[in-house]
Amino acid sequence: MASHTKTRNNKAGSRSKNKNVVGKAVMRLRVAQELSRTLFAARAQVVGLNLSAHAVKRIERGERAVLDFELQKLAKALRVPIGVFLEQSGISRDDSSAH
Repeated sequence: MASHTKTRNNKAGSRSKNKNVVGKAVMRLRVAQELSRTLFAARAQVVGLNLSAHAVKRIERGERAVLDFELQKLAKALRVPIGVFLEQSGISRDDSSAH
């Protein structure tokens, strides 16, 4: 029984790891535009990204990964250049290790 509990705790711990670097920026931009998660999810759907308000919440909390094409759609839904996410996340172009 103890090993089962340990496995459960490890799974719970892995859920708390941040799965994206842009979630906080998404939230700041959404809130700055006075958009609810529901309204933002609807905007995302209009630009071709099928998100629920719950999925937006998980992105903002870092609980859900964001794929490259999703980032592009999130930027379009928020009406900002895609680079804003990286700038607000503290990532500069110089940080790239791919040269």
